[in-house]
Amino acid sequence: MDRSPNGEQQHSLGGIMNPKVTLVGRIGQSPEPIGSGIRMRLATNDRVKNESTGEWEDRDTSWWTIKAWKNLAETSRDVLRKGQEVIVIGNMREENWTDKDGNKRVSYEVVADSIAITTKSLSKDLVASQPDPWK
Repeated sequence: MDRSPNGEQQHSLGGIMNPKVTLVGRIGQSPEPIGSGIRMRLATNDRVKNESTGEWEDRDTSWWTIKAWKNLAETSRDVLRKGQEVIVIGNMREENWTDKDGNKRVSYEVVADSIAITTKSLSKDLVASQPDPWK
């Protein structure tokens, strides 16, 4: 068992200690402060090609809890907003907990090493912030 920068317990995933993951998704909840870090929710979708139409379709949405610490947390708190598309690289960890009814539950979160806003999301933000030249 390992500890995060704020002293929380980290658990291994099936014998693999905190595997590295890369996620691309949309921020579903703007970063909220937690101690010396932040926590936010990220939605990712599976994309599959429809064999009959040839079009790409979004399928099941997965929700991830993302945590960041120190300088990354400060920057994230200032820059990231709900709805932006981001790339998150970090270590996945398992959290075991008990719900209000006494049931044992497991959730997975990613402790971010880096978070980047995609150029697609940056372009939309930039266009939205510019005045309409035709008005």
